[in-house]
Amino acid sequence: MFDCPATCAQRDDMFAEIRSLPGCAEKLRSNLSMADSSIKVLRFVSDDIWGSSGRCLMVSPCIAAFLVKSWDVRNACKHSGAVLPPLSAPLCRLPAAADISSADVASLLQAAFLIMHIRSRAGTGIKHLMYGLPAFSQLNSTEVAQLLRAGAQRCCNGAFAYAFADAFTSLCGLPAAQHLSTEQVLQPLEVVVPHNARCTKALCQLPAAQQLSSEAVAQLLQAAVKARSLQCFEVLSSLAAAQQLSIKSVVQLLEAAVEARSIVGMLFTVTLPAAAQLSSGHVSQALGAALACPKHCHSDSCVAQICQLPAAAMLSSDQVATALEAGM
Repeated sequence: MFDCPATCAQRDDMFAEIRSLPGCAEKLRSNLSMADSSIKVLRFVSDDIWGSSGRCLMVSPCIAAFLVKSWDVRNACKHSGAVLPPLSAPLCRLPAAADISSADVASLLQAAFLIMHIRSRAGTGIKHLMYGLPAFSQLNSTEVAQLLRAGAQRCCNGAFAYAFADAFTSLCGLPAAQHLSTEQVLQPLEVVVPHNARCTKALCQLPAAQQLSSEAVAQLLQAAVKARSLQCFEVLSSLAAAQQLSIKSVVQLLEAAVEARSIVGMLFTVTLPAAAQLSSGHVSQALGAALACPKHCHSDSCVAQICQLPAAAMLSSDQVATALEAGM
C-alpha cells in the first residue's frame, strides 16, 4: 500500500505524530507496547484486510488521529501517482472506534471536508465516518451548524460536488438539525444557492427555514434567478416568507429575471401572491422578455402565466404591440 518512497517517509512521520498528540500521550505512555503492536499492524494493512493481532488494542484517540493523517497521505499519493486504498472503513470497524466521542466525530468530519481530495471516493470515506461511528447521530446543533458551514463550499466546488452533497444532506437529517437557528440555516443556504439544488432542498426542509425573513428569502431568490436555477428557485419559492414577499421585492425579482433572460425566474416570480399587484408596465416588460425566448421549453407556460395577471387585462394596444415587437 505504501509503495512510493515519498509516501513511506510520510507514513513514518504519521505514526510519530500520533504518538505525540496530547490526547494520546498518557494512554500511549502507559500502554506503549500495545500501541506499538497496533501500529505495526497498521503498517501492514492492505485495503480491508486487517491482522488479527493488535487490532483490538488501538485506543480511540489513536484511531481518530490515524484517520486524519491517512487522508493527508492519500492526497500526497495522488500527486505522486500512487493509489492508496481508503482506510476509513476498516478503522471505523475497530472496537475502540465505538468510543470516539461526538466532539471527535465533528472534528474528524471538519478535517474530512477540508483535507479530502475532491474525488468521488472522498464521499465514501466521509460515509464511513458517518455510518461507521455511533457518535455521529449524537452531534449537537452547534456541531451540525459548523459542519454545514464547512461542507457547503465543497458541495459547490467541482464535478465531484455530489460526493460531499451526500454528507451534507445526511447532516440535515440528524435530530440536532431540527433545532438549528435561522442564522445557522441561512449561512450555508447563502453558499449553496444557486449551485446545489439538492443541498438547498435539504436546508429548506428544516424548521428554521420556515422562519427566515422575507428579506433573506428575497436575496436567495435573486441569486437563484440570476443563475437561472429552476430547482433552487422552486424550492425557495415554497418557503413561507416567499409567499409573503412585498410587491417591491417581487418587482426586483422580475426585473432581475428579465435582465438575465431567465424564463424560469419570470415564471416563478409571476406566480408569487404579490405579483397580482404588478403594474401594466411591468407585465408588458415581462411579456416582451418571455416572447423573446420562444425556443425555451417553459416560454409558453411563462407567457400564459403572465397573461393571467390582473394587469395583463389592462394592457393598452400599444403595450401589446411593443411586447410582440420585442418577441420578434
